[in-house]
Parts: sequence; structure tokens; C-alpha cells
Amino acid sequence: WKSPNFSLFSNIRFGLVEKNIGLLLTYIGFLQILNRGFLLPRLIKKFGEEKLTKVALTITSVSFLGFTSFNTILLFFCLTFYSIGSVLLMPLLLGELSRKGNQTKQGELMGIKDSLMSVSQIIAPAIGGLFLNEGLLNELVLFSSIFVFGSMLLVNRKKSLN
Repeated sequence: WKSPNFSLFSNIRFGLVEKNIGLLLTYIGFLQILNRGFLLPRLIKKFGEEKLTKVALTITSVSFLGFTSFNTILLFFCLTFYSIGSVLLMPLLLGELSRKGNQTKQGELMGIKDSLMSVSQIIAPAIGGLFLNEGLLNELVLFSSIFVFGSMLLVNRKKSLN
């Protein structure tokens, strides 16, 4: 949703216009501020980072499936959960990355992380745009959901190997 693709998707799938999309993005931003500032610290304290990471990946993955609907209310509902899941994920994954790397490699790890995030901000919108251009809206959503779900499986597999 951080790329122009979300606006195009919302317009094509749900018929939303600029004003509606702007309000929706404002709502998502507000949720992210609340979640990161107030919800995240309390949830970490209550459930722990490992369990919360799995829950956030699950929420994010499942919320994508609601985007296959044509129902605007379901879109709103799924975006709410997507926002919660995605805002929890980044700090949790970054925290784990910094804890797992040894002291001398922390800067290198963060540099690699930043590089990968930059590449993903180029590749993801390009792939999403290709799906949108070809009219493959459901496929775009399913691909995104499978990608996040695959990430969850990798996190679980990595935990079982330790």
C-alpha cells in the first residue's frame, strides 16, 4: 500500500476515487502511529517477540486474501488487520536481526538490510504494476499472500533449526 499500486488497485477493484483513497491512507497512517506507539510495546511485553512475529506474519498474510473481494467494507476491515500486522513486523524483525548478529557485524547486517529494503521498493512496485497492467488483480493479491506466508514458514523453519 506504500506504492502508487495501492491507489490503482483501489480504483480498479473498488472504484475508489482520489478522496476516498486519501482518507483510507490517512486511516492506515493513523493506525500505524497508534500501533507502533502504544500497542507494540504492550504486546511484546505480554506475548514475547517470537510469538508476536508469527502472529504478525499470519495476520498480514491472511489479510491479503480479503483484497480479492469486491466489498469495500471488507477492504477496510482487511486493511485494518494488514496495518496492524505490518507495523508489528518491521520492528520485531529488525530487533531479531540486531540480536542475532555478532557485535562486529551489526553495521554490515544493517547495511545489507537497508540495501535489500531499497531493492524491494523497486522490485515490488514493478511486479505489482505488471500484475495490475495485465488485469491480474486476484493473482496479485494471492501472490502477495503466498509470499508473506512463505516468509512465515521460513521464520518457523529457522527457529526449528536452532
